[in-house]
Amino acid sequence: MPTTKSFKTYTLDDLREITAPELAKQANIHIKTARNRLNRSTDPKELFKEATNANNKGCFKTYTLDDGSQWTIPQMAAETGLTRQAIASRIYLTKDPEKVLSKKRQIHGFDVKRISAEMQERMFFDPLGHWALFNKSV
Repeated sequence: MPTTKSFKTYTLDDLREITAPELAKQANIHIKTARNRLNRSTDPKELFKEATNANNKGCFKTYTLDDGSQWTIPQMAAETGLTRQAIASRIYLTKDPEKVLSKKRQIHGFDVKRISAEMQERMFFDPLGHWALFNKSV
């Protein structure tokens, strides 16, 4: 027997009944935002208002770089190929457009075989040598 999910029905000031998923779909907002709005108010104007930048946690905040250009973090991430977190770190450190908007660095030319050989020479990959050193110190 299939179960259907039932949602709490809210009665608005204009006597319409609506659920959180319906509000989310109609207002084009996230379902969590819809639930919060329904718990705070029954005013349709308040419930169906457009999502603001505050609801997006600063994703669309405009940053002015030293050269006067204005960018949002998603725009800079698309321009540079970096993640939003990496762009936010760069913005925190400097507003120099050359540094903030520099492309993602690609690391080329390292020798995997040489690195593996170096790693195998380390104590971590030599358990007998490690225990021999450990036993001498006791």
